[in-house]
Amino acid sequence: LLPFQLTFLNYFYATLNARPHPLSFIPPTAARKTVMMSQITRDALSRGRRVLILVDKNKLVSQTEDKIRKFGIQSIGFIKAGYPTDPDAKLQIGSLQTMERRSAYWQQFKFDLIVFDETHETGFRNVSQRIRENNPEAWILGFTATPWRLKKKEYLGMHYEDSVIAPTPSALQKLGFLCPMKYYSLYDPDLSGVKIQAGDYKVDDLSIAVDNNETLSKVVDEWKRITPDKSTIAFCVDVKHSYHLRDTFIAAGIPAETVVGEVSDSERERLYAALDSGE
Repeated sequence: LLPFQLTFLNYFYATLNARPHPLSFIPPTAARKTVMMSQITRDALSRGRRVLILVDKNKLVSQTEDKIRKFGIQSIGFIKAGYPTDPDAKLQIGSLQTMERRSAYWQQFKFDLIVFDETHETGFRNVSQRIRENNPEAWILGFTATPWRLKKKEYLGMHYEDSVIAPTPSALQKLGFLCPMKYYSLYDPDLSGVKIQAGDYKVDDLSIAVDNNETLSKVVDEWKRITPDKSTIAFCVDVKHSYHLRDTFIAAGIPAETVVGEVSDSERERLYAALDSGE
């Protein structure tokens, strides 16, 4: 574990031993929150505690399982369609979608520790409240790198009394735990017709401004100039823009694929495998 992770764990245990209460942890992306989650899980299991880890997306189930097993934890039950159930396992990993459909199954368990991964999403579902009510004595721990909700009347303080903030990405870079970033800017597109909505550019207007042949071609040209042949993630304005940018890369002879909400789980797994293999 890294020094700031040990600091969090020490605070976590000192706080909960003094007065157990719901606690949220806010680490930036790439702060290895799953490693900390796995360490806390292993500590709890070693004391005979029963643990529930809640995730939202299918991909997070396999990612969480992978990290947990690297900590030497082999007995795992799943509350997730397509995964094996084991009601005797002290650790259960559940997806909220399956938890909603199998309430009669998980209500038979009493958990000592409940971990909400990506709690800005998982902590606000109706089933999440039922889980908390079913385990009133459990320690509640939430992890998220984005501690806010788009709905103005919902916020972490509704479910957590305290938050621990990890070092920012810039601080982690200075400490040598994250590599420094280099920024390059494309020419400024004409944003004069783009309206501001809720403090940000209006998506429809912004898409029109950037989703055109000239800008798409310039993105590909700059990619070739700055970082050719490197694995790259492109974040786009909307779904249509993502497909158009993909097609522009492919037309230039650069393998590319798109992952959006409508892509099936099996197709996602195939694409991620193709990315890992370099295809």
